[in-house]
Amino acid sequence: MGFAGLFTAPKAKRGDSIAQAYEQFRREEEAWRIHFNGQQRQWRTPHGVIINVDSPGATFLHPWLCNLGPDNTVLIRQGRINLQPARIDGVTLDGKGADGAAAEIPTFQIPKEAKPNKDLESFVCAQVEIDLKTGKMVEVEKSPVTIVHLASPDSIYRDGGSLAKNQYGIRPLACVVWSDEKTIDRLEQIAMFDYTHEFKPSGTKNGRGRHFFWV
Repeated sequence: MGFAGLFTAPKAKRGDSIAQAYEQFRREEEAWRIHFNGQQRQWRTPHGVIINVDSPGATFLHPWLCNLGPDNTVLIRQGRINLQPARIDGVTLDGKGADGAAAEIPTFQIPKEAKPNKDLESFVCAQVEIDLKTGKMVEVEKSPVTIVHLASPDSIYRDGGSLAKNQYGIRPLACVVWSDEKTIDRLEQIAMFDYTHEFKPSGTKNGRGRHFFWV
């Protein structure tokens, strides 16, 4: 759509001052001028100012957001399972010690001896430990929710839960993509929400219980 029918040149008649007519024309043209400022566009009209802002979308700062840092460290935004905050060495991911006092925000260190699976992938995971007799979460490192690295989750892992070979339940947070067996290339986010967890014991003597995670 052009400016036809919108921009109205000032009327002038024979004998009018050329300088005055030009000034009126200049002011009218300026009122309709489009101004660009980065990704912001302003359109000033006699009826007001129209501003269009084509700004990039805001970053979704969700729970468990993982960022790869130097030396294969991972900065993880605070997340919770059953309202329990995850901790690394007793410090919550947002930097609170066992007594609630402020502490340095911890980073998760992918072990130097870590290797990817056959697909050149591995996983940063939240881990919960449960009491197999009660099915309730127990505290590990002053928290029932910790962070671990696994080359592969349980081979029967599916549906957002994990079958228990032992008392541990695993919920992958991010996939670690490797360029070769020694070099990490990037992280691909998996988890984006806090979780509720429940453990269901096996109904058979030698069966395996199941951990369920849902949002």
